[in-house]
Amino acid sequence: MNLRLLPFLTGFLAIPIVGTSQVLTTCVTSLNQQQVLTTTCSTQYSASAVQQIFKGTPFFTYPNWQAGSIQLNGQQRPLTGEVAYDLVDNQVYYRLDSVHSEVVKPDVFFINQVKFLGESTAFMGKPFTAYYEVLYDGSIKLLKRTTRKVILQEDPREGYNGYYQEKTTYFIKRRTGTLTSINLTRRSVERILASELKRSGQSLPDGNVPVETLIGILRTSGGE
Repeated sequence: MNLRLLPFLTGFLAIPIVGTSQVLTTCVTSLNQQQVLTTTCSTQYSASAVQQIFKGTPFFTYPNWQAGSIQLNGQQRPLTGEVAYDLVDNQVYYRLDSVHSEVVKPDVFFINQVKFLGESTAFMGKPFTAYYEVLYDGSIKLLKRTTRKVILQEDPREGYNGYYQEKTTYFIKRRTGTLTSINLTRRSVERILASELKRSGQSLPDGNVPVETLIGILRTSGGE
């Protein structure tokens, strides 16, 4: 599937629409009359145009652009401006004004007060940077990776052509830099954070473990 990325205007983005190849697609996210967040995409073919409406948004926030900052290539001094984070395309956008914007690959970025870390890896033999929301920023970190994808599912009653499906994964990042996936279950926490759990003296609930409990374990076990 080929996609041409358009200049990133206020509220606009480019996302893949199934069945297109080298066509222009622009999308805008807004609240409809029922105050439901929707993304309307218009695809321009050579002789016609097709419009599709998806429930939700590919972006981390609404409105897409928020006050924030980025740090590039290990720079200690952040660049302030506005930042938008596309969870579908795994793209971070940065701008100083409402006209000029660019795709960036920061080591660290903030959207309002929310901190993200960029971790470089390889995907199918190619360099890839994944972004993680920092939930606890001690020497042992608790991170959250959120992605979304378009699910094409017609809903004639509400008029949607599909929706954005979200997937969330949690990770522990230790002092060595190693990322370890952790589930919010008692069994997973006992396995991944066995020593930290023992030092903290905390007990775990049966079933799902709240994120606040994980943060408490890291904080009281010396993971500052």
